[in-house]
Amino acid sequence: MSHRPARVLTSLALVAALAGCGTGSGGSADDPAEREPAGQAEEAASSEALDEYVAAERASLETMEWRDTYSEVGVRGIAPSTVEYSYTYLEPIPDTAAAAEYFDSMVDGMQDLCDTQVFPAMARYGIPGPQSATYAYYNADGSLIWSHTFTSS
Repeated sequence: MSHRPARVLTSLALVAALAGCGTGSGGSADDPAEREPAGQAEEAASSEALDEYVAAERASLETMEWRDTYSEVGVRGIAPSTVEYSYTYLEPIPDTAAAAEYFDSMVDGMQDLCDTQVFPAMARYGIPGPQSATYAYYNADGSLIWSHTFTSS
């Protein structure tokens, strides 16, 4: 299992690199002539902000080194204020229990990463709080190894 911890550590390095990569100001000016009722306008703005954030995160994936560890890395938005990062390993991880245990041991550090990087970046895009970020890791066969949702406080 000596090379597996390295793959898991690579996973966390990618989490750190990807977290909050979209650092633009986000949001757009609201045209008073095209305003919707308050609730609908807020929902539309939140959805647009989430879409912009996800697009920026996806674009940042193109510049990152992950193809030697993962077959696929994905980012998607879940309205109103959740981003989901998914990582599918390129090669099978036979001891998924050990990998899940390792990820469990990293929850505090990942929460800190979300609190200092991901959630502030989401807020800059205009995504309303509380924001959430889900990280899901899948084995090469598509089976879930570990998943956790972090919420801003």
